[in-house]
Amino acid sequence: MGVAAQADIVHTDDTGWKVGGINHFLMTFCNENAVYYQIERRHRVVEVAQVIDPSFQGIVVVDGFTSYQHQIFDSVPQQRCLAHRQRNLTDLADSKSGKGMWFANHTKDLFRQAMETSV
Repeated sequence: MGVAAQADIVHTDDTGWKVGGINHFLMTFCNENAVYYQIERRHRVVEVAQVIDPSFQGIVVVDGFTSYQHQIFDSVPQQRCLAHRQRNLTDLADSKSGKGMWFANHTKDLFRQAMETSV
């Protein structure tokens, strides 16, 4: 797939999508020059490998979905999406109190500060 083959970094994310009233996944793969959309009934390693070759040497920015954690992608450098980590920390802070809530909120603040200073 050209989006991944010609890039140093590929970002990917997915969302629910309906085709004829049936649940599917809309998967997006993009780099600075191109966007590729893939609509599939399932979101497994098989569907991801149709776009991200297991020998890809660029960085793939992912949300942590299990399809990207399969052993065939062990040699593919991955970065976890910071926006997804922020959302995970928000959910954690909302479900905790005391030190757990403080930790989640403090970590969110550190991520936010790092993102602001890196731009």
